Amino acid sequence: IRREPFDLILTGVESSDVMGSHVGGGIASHLKVPFAFSVTGIELSNEKRLLVTKEIGGGKSKKLEIELPALLSVQTGICSLTYTSYRHIVFAKRKPVELVKLANLGIDAFEKTPEWDVAAAYIPEEALKRHIVMLEGEPRKALRDLREVIKSKMAEA
Repeated sequence: IRREPFDLILTGVESSDVMGSHVGGGIASHLKVPFAFSVTGIELSNEKRLLVTKEIGGGKSKKLEIELPALLSVQTGICSLTYTSYRHIVFAKRKPVELVKLANLGIDAFEKTPEWDVAAAYIPEEALKRHIVMLEGEPRKALRDLREVIKSKMAEA
């Protein structure tokens, strides 16, 4: 990303796989640019600044000014969904894709060490106390068995 000039980078708030919300903040930190999370509105304040509306929880929002270049993680629904025209799809297919090798970026994948380490991994004691009950058989029998399991769990609590 650093190789290309930019004024604004937009990411989604959450990914569709783990919903970790780390991509936007991680990229902004790496690029050392201003960052706003949970953005629901964007206006151009002047040539070098944006007026950003962001969700702050409880159905409330806040407006703040951010200097460009910046990175914003936007909420779903910030704009209406549009579909790309066939002409633009054909144009995009014809555009060459640049292959960038790690070596061209000054990165040696085999020498790179992680900035973190796993100190320990264990199963919490509370999880070891729980158990799973598999219900088998006809649906009516499984339902009766489920009722008995629920009754016994409620009696233990």
